[in-house]
Amino acid sequence: TITTLSPKLCVEFTNKGLMPMLYQYLQSANRSEPNKLMAIAILRVFINLARFDLTAPILWKVTLMVDGLNTIVDLIKIWYGKNEELMCAATTLLWLFAMKPENIEVINSTENLNKKLLYVFTQLDRKKPKKPSAPLSLPGAKADWGLGYRRKVFTHPLYAVTTVCRKLGLVGGGEDLSRVSIASAGHASSRLRSVKIAKHSF
Repeated sequence: TITTLSPKLCVEFTNKGLMPMLYQYLQSANRSEPNKLMAIAILRVFINLARFDLTAPILWKVTLMVDGLNTIVDLIKIWYGKNEELMCAATTLLWLFAMKPENIEVINSTENLNKKLLYVFTQLDRKKPKKPSAPLSLPGAKADWGLGYRRKVFTHPLYAVTTVCRKLGLVGGGEDLSRVSIASAGHASSRLRSVKIAKHSF
């Protein structure tokens, strides 16, 4: 997309005010092949904007305005096991948002997001996927305008969702990322329930 080419094009795209409309499309897209391809293209645009310091805060603000966090996590939940490219693109965007500690607080306080993520994590982990042929690595977190060699998005679904869950503090950090124990998700779920119970007891 044009947002990969230069800072100027990223800023110009952002100034057009198209982001709410693109989120609206993601929220209304169906499961047809053209809709899936369009959703992937939109997510890649958002990923490019999230990796650039000047446009990332604007994208984050719009995301909160249009309930975009739920949209992103719903895409992860809908497409895991069905379309790895779409699911991994949505997970990459959430991971980029979670680069800032203040964003993590917002994500963790958004109702049902953690529950959905832990559900996807547990389902993927239960399938006991084979270890990938190539070493797992994180996508680039900063814009490189096509000059870098780091991948733009996650390519391994379990690795992607595990990395995000770790970033949000939902699973522990001691496991091998290519094979994370289901027990971690169980412990995280118990921890979340304990927090909710504690909140209601005051």
